[in-house]
Amino acid sequence: MHKKDTDLVYTLGFCIAVLLISKKAYAYIDLGTGSYMIQIVLAGVLGALFVFKTSILKIIGKMKAALQKSKKNETKEKDNSIK
Repeated sequence: MHKKDTDLVYTLGFCIAVLLISKKAYAYIDLGTGSYMIQIVLAGVLGALFVFKTSILKIIGKMKAALQKSKKNETKEKDNSIK
């Protein structure tokens, strides 16, 4: 195993152990903390959608450029064959 793999295994093992061994926490989430958590989740979702949209638009742009280039080459070949 690589060092990254073993570090990941140890980290996951530690997290699982902490979750299984921990006792009940008599705590609450107040309104400020709850709204902050909602903001974090919404920002993550919207950020992921933005990255997805921009990457899709880049791919579509490259495909359009390739199609236009191939159409130009076809018209040049037709023009050359007519002469």
